[in-house]
Amino acid sequence: MKSLISLLFFLFFFCAFSQVSKRTATIIKPLEKEILFYSSDDKEIKKIEELLFKGASPEELVYLAEKGKNVHIKAVAIDVLVHKKEGDKILEVFKKNLHSKDKLDYRGGCIVSEHLLSAYIFESVSVGDNFSEKEQENLHREMISIALNAQPVNAELLETLTYDLPLDHDSYTKIRRLVMETKSPILLVNLAKYKNPNDIELIKSFGKQAYPAIQEFPDPAFLPMMKERINDSSDFAFMFALSEFCGEEAKENVIKAIEYNKKINKEKDCGGNCLAFLYQQISIKKCTLYDSVLADLWGTDKIISFDILEAYEKTHTPKETAKFFAGRVFETRTSRSDCRECIRYGSCGG
Repeated sequence: MKSLISLLFFLFFFCAFSQVSKRTATIIKPLEKEILFYSSDDKEIKKIEELLFKGASPEELVYLAEKGKNVHIKAVAIDVLVHKKEGDKILEVFKKNLHSKDKLDYRGGCIVSEHLLSAYIFESVSVGDNFSEKEQENLHREMISIALNAQPVNAELLETLTYDLPLDHDSYTKIRRLVMETKSPILLVNLAKYKNPNDIELIKSFGKQAYPAIQEFPDPAFLPMMKERINDSSDFAFMFALSEFCGEEAKENVIKAIEYNKKINKEKDCGGNCLAFLYQQISIKKCTLYDSVLADLWGTDKIISFDILEAYEKTHTPKETAKFFAGRVFETRTSRSDCRECIRYGSCGG
């Protein structure tokens, strides 16, 4: 019995090894050592890619991209397939690695980032000029279709590809189902892009994690929920979402957000910067309904911007404007940014 098991193991490893030629095995041997990160600009890796491009068959590369000893061998095989313009083989490799847990530490310039191997395959198609724009588009569409229709689905991969997911009706049904199954707040943002009123309650059910989705789909139906959760207004995600609204009900939330943040920052010594981020988020979309609220922050927190100053001057008399800045003298500046800084800190002297 033991001899039979040994024979089976031998046959397995023999078959696996026979998938690549001795020449190809020799070429990739240096990649079997431990590598801190992968870079296609690495001279040794480039040399290996050149040798594989000349000597390895597409079938060998497909095998290495799936069964390579480590993720670096797999990445090199993928890159060579791309250089060879083997679109069909790339799709085959994507399918084989669809549920792979492998992650690649990739260095681009001075930045090292982690890539899911399946996502790396997706991105590799658009690197360089190996494929035409039309070919890239077709390959990406095929990969996304494969990922969306997979059983089971790879939620982490779809979250990585979130900016590439289509907005067609067929994809909507699939993305909605995936959101309900995976509870992914990242995929929820994709669902929100469809702006379907039927999704409002589903989006609300994500609570604090719903704000990026609300930013994509700023329906007034979300404002009561945000009013109830005004304590979240010290978080950027909440204010990014709130800044997308412009209306009287939203203005009430803006006022409450300012009041809440003043309260929690009352005892903090933040050099006049406690409400700066709040001010920036409220003013970013230039909703004129908020001008008076933002102007009031000059009196309490000495925060104002050039745009709000101009708006104040247009709606008030020179005497009222002078009173608004009573006790402070400002220099004339040639730069709007300089003027903004001068006004922001109230430190410009005559």
